[in-house]
Amino acid sequence: MIGDHGDFDSLVASVCFALKKKYPHIEVCLILPYYRPHIDEYTQQRYNRFDNTITPPLEDTPYRYRIIKANQYMVDQSDILIAYVCSSGGAAKTMEYARRKKKYC
Repeated sequence: MIGDHGDFDSLVASVCFALKKKYPHIEVCLILPYYRPHIDEYTQQRYNRFDNTITPPLEDTPYRYRIIKANQYMVDQSDILIAYVCSSGGAAKTMEYARRKKKYC
């Protein structure tokens, strides 16, 4: 499961797509914290590269907290988290959440 915001998400997606060529059983899922009823052709083509697109159940979550909640959803749905954290922002909060859940690498 990969987010859709930032350069790190793009890097992770490219690595996963490359790994999928060698290990076709890998499923690469895109997590979208915001429902987007209308997207442009470029974005649709990018989304089509993923095996699955998931919008977590965040209807009751305020807009500004949806990325945080989507990150927590990914942690909750995963066995292992692979992350790169070098700041005190959202990624660091997700890493701390994963540590509390004992799901980190």
